[in-house]
Amino acid sequence: MVRAVWLDAGPDRGGLLALLIHHAVVDGVSWRILTQDLAVSLEAARHGRTAELPPVETSFADWAQGLEQAARTSERAAEAAHWTTVLGDGGAALPALDPAVDTLATVTTVPAGLAPEHTLPLLTGLPERFHTGPDAFLVTALALALAAWRGDTEPVLVDIEGHGRAEQLVPDAELSRTVGWFTAVHPVRLDLGGLGSPSGEGLADAVKRIKEQLGAAPDGGLGFGLLRHLDPELRDTLAALPEPRIAYNYLGRFGSSGGPEPSGPPAPWSPVLTGSLGGGADDALPASHTLTLNASVVDGPQGPVLQAGFSFPGRLFETTEVERLAALWTTALQSLGRLLDDPAAGGHTPGDFPLVQVDQPEIDALEARAPLADLLPLSPLQAGLYFLTGFGAEGDGPDVYTTQTVLDLDGDLDTERLRRAGRALLARHPNLRAGFHGRRGADPLQVVPADAEIPVHAYDLASPDLSEGLRQGRAQNILAADRRRGFDLTAPPLLRLTAVRLAERRHLLAVTSHHILLDGWSGPCSYGTCSPSTGARPALPPAPTATTCSGWRVATGPGRRPSGRRRSPGSTAPPGSSRKPP
Repeated sequence: MVRAVWLDAGPDRGGLLALLIHHAVVDGVSWRILTQDLAVSLEAARHGRTAELPPVETSFADWAQGLEQAARTSERAAEAAHWTTVLGDGGAALPALDPAVDTLATVTTVPAGLAPEHTLPLLTGLPERFHTGPDAFLVTALALALAAWRGDTEPVLVDIEGHGRAEQLVPDAELSRTVGWFTAVHPVRLDLGGLGSPSGEGLADAVKRIKEQLGAAPDGGLGFGLLRHLDPELRDTLAALPEPRIAYNYLGRFGSSGGPEPSGPPAPWSPVLTGSLGGGADDALPASHTLTLNASVVDGPQGPVLQAGFSFPGRLFETTEVERLAALWTTALQSLGRLLDDPAAGGHTPGDFPLVQVDQPEIDALEARAPLADLLPLSPLQAGLYFLTGFGAEGDGPDVYTTQTVLDLDGDLDTERLRRAGRALLARHPNLRAGFHGRRGADPLQVVPADAEIPVHAYDLASPDLSEGLRQGRAQNILAADRRRGFDLTAPPLLRLTAVRLAERRHLLAVTSHHILLDGWSGPCSYGTCSPSTGARPALPPAPTATTCSGWRVATGPGRRPSGRRRSPGSTAPPGSSRKPP
């Protein structure tokens, strides 16, 4: 299965190693592992010692056995309904393959690509704007190009190929060092819904639509192959459904080979640019798809370059037809790149917030107010407080759920450092940035903005003209007024700080918040995040997130409780507390 040939270029030039391995035992990720191991082994051999390579934690045999088990769960079987819907009637018609005629010997490839200035937006700017990866833009451009090429907007079925190294499929799997062929394929129905053209309007909406369709596959599409090939009850059912006639495979980003690395000399063991990761197969084998798009990004001396090819059996299309398709695809990619010139283009989609049910117009309306970090459901007690707060807002009295903790501080207090401490607190605990958004006919949402600033109010009562009694009275009036002000639940953060200077090195610090945001346990936990006098952040372990907690609550379902509660070693009740806080 393995063959190696050394091509010696002489004493003055680096040679080439031609390494041939059957695809049945190696994939693209494996090649990266192998080239790294070759470099380590060569260096060890040059010094007369045996290479010490990191261990392989999970063998390919163990992985294969684990997949057999993963295919036979009821949760996996439930995914069959999704795949049946996706494959449905087969989508837009494309020429059918004749396996006796359309063999690999007849396949032609039309190259396509982008220069660095058009490639870079696909890798950085656009993914940041739309909260996704390069695939969303490459596939959106493919859908746009196919619609223009065919002259209709009928949905198309596309096989999406991925690396398949999904460790969550097999308990305790660790695949970072495992060599083998892990590739996974699953179908996606691409439906533009009439949106967009390769160079027209509606491109941002088209990206969001295709992004959602790519993300709709349960478990990232990993279960399709398990059910299609390993489930004895469902494999025949899925095999009888229409198959996609288009395939898409993005291989990822590769470093340049043979050329200088950004920080030093040429890398000694990198695939050469020409013929790198080349492969071959028996010409008599039937072609797998009517049309196949393979794409990758290679770092060149001027920057990253998108390299792609549209492959097809020559009987089915004229080369000029596919050249036109390739041109439409690159035009669409360039048009997508120009979305970065529009500050309003981008944003989240419903799939970014899996714990709540929300549609695209609602997300767009929320993002028009402020950039979003997360949308979360309310906990049962939060929902109760939300209702009671809204009910109480109709009266004239103060909100009984506005809480205030007053700290006595000895020493210097710098308000700018206090603001920095507040920023650190909100950065460590994003849910403290949350506001609460009511919806007609639907549950309210916790809306976590991407950024927020804790208001800090400072008062100086250290004047020698004030008696101690008058100073204390004014301080209490300031704190009482702050407490009566309450909060607008739709205007985060529902938290503010009030600093009152009583003497040169004596202060009161009031932390005022809404109870919907913080409970009795949370306050003391928050105070240790950073020092209000220095703004310094102590070394703290990563904080559990509200998203994780909400996900657990959704997974356990209403009315269900966990089987047990585990307290971390060394965890205690808040300082000074002998009972469970409210």
